[in-house]
Amino acid sequence: HHNPIEPHANVAHFHDGGLTVYQATQGTTPPQATLSYLFELAPEKVRVINYFTGGGFGTKGSGAWGHDIACVIAARAVGRPVKLALMRQQMFAGTGHRGETEMAMQVGTDAGGKMEMLAMKTLTQGHQNQPQFFETAGFLSNVLYPAENFEMTHRVARNNIAPPTFMRAPGEAPGAPCVLVGCTVRMEGHTHDKRIRLPFANTSAYRLETRVARSSHRCQC
Repeated sequence: HHNPIEPHANVAHFHDGGLTVYQATQGTTPPQATLSYLFELAPEKVRVINYFTGGGFGTKGSGAWGHDIACVIAARAVGRPVKLALMRQQMFAGTGHRGETEMAMQVGTDAGGKMEMLAMKTLTQGHQNQPQFFETAGFLSNVLYPAENFEMTHRVARNNIAPPTFMRAPGEAPGAPCVLVGCTVRMEGHTHDKRIRLPFANTSAYRLETRVARSSHRCQC
């Protein structure tokens, strides 16, 4: 879970035929679009103002969570500004989290440790009403290593539970340890010295999927 220093907070106010929301957010356009759609207001009638984010790491980057919408509903119902601030305990329920991820990796090398085959299969958590987001945990595997025989798949389990969202680094972050460590340490039959040299034997001067040359790579580092 993200848990920034400042939890989510909103002030919503209907006035002059429009809506103004003061919101701790990482971007004002997504909540403006979501709230204008839900409350049937023209986008120019919805102002989202952010003075202080208070940390976010992804949890404050969505269009609107349930508490954001509830704050606006309350303001419309009472006809006056309404402030809503989440408590720390509420940050574990409806404000997103890193989706659970399972990864299976298959690697094939020649006798010298040169990678010839790499398969990365990811099963990750999603939400039945949020089809556009999933953890792209396998994406680093076709960037770091030049295996000519390559397969990458992502399967998403759509559950009716609190949806995951972006968290700090993008979805490639969970896959990095699996690719970096798994490919070099879990190859049975190699000595410790060969395990250390394996990353250098498999370094690539270009990105596999684009064939675009790198300006620098790990051997130079």
